[in-house]
Amino acid sequence: MTEIPRSHPRYSSLLTRERLVEAYEEGILDEGALIEFGREEAVDYLIGERTIEEAYRSTEVAVSYILLSKNPMIVLDGVCIALAANEIKKICRLLRLSVYIGEDSSEVRERLVGRLNLSPMKEGIEPKERMDRDLLIVHGKNKIFRAFNGIKIYFGLNIFSNDINEMDIVIVDSVTRFFSTIEEIFNKLRKKSRRELIEITKDYNKEEIFIDTLNFVVNRIERLLDGEMR
Repeated sequence: MTEIPRSHPRYSSLLTRERLVEAYEEGILDEGALIEFGREEAVDYLIGERTIEEAYRSTEVAVSYILLSKNPMIVLDGVCIALAANEIKKICRLLRLSVYIGEDSSEVRERLVGRLNLSPMKEGIEPKERMDRDLLIVHGKNKIFRAFNGIKIYFGLNIFSNDINEMDIVIVDSVTRFFSTIEEIFNKLRKKSRRELIEITKDYNKEEIFIDTLNFVVNRIERLLDGEMR
């Protein structure tokens, strides 16, 4: 991996790229995943490479729903595991999340499971078992959510995905920031009562939040054109 000085203004972004290149060379990611991430990286730049207010609010609602749920599950792809394996293990333990590896290739799936080293690990869940879940968290494209009737949460930066329309909660944030933010919010909400958690989820409007996010991006572009972008 190329050594990147911490003083570099885009240290985190460059480190992310290096980790993905490493994962590609290990055969964990394919070219399609890198292209898809490139789109997300462009959106990340436009939101200032930070967790914006709309993303934080959506994550707060998501954590509340997770704490209220009985059988939550997260669907992981190679990008998630390449960038945040340690964080994923911690979050799965804290939030009692079952794990589904959204990868068709058994060879790649084994490598991803090896990176996580999470036990017990659910590598693939049959449809009848999947239906026992009441909440699903998804990053990237995966058809599993289309056969799911519980709460569906998307996290990532692909604001152009049609899959967003199928989600109940949309968190427009990077993979690495999502897992750090979800831990921060969990620590804030873990002692809340069921009634308090339900109150947090009230009045959440996915469409309004998403429109506000898009408006934020548009405003950033306008400032860029005016030469005011940092």
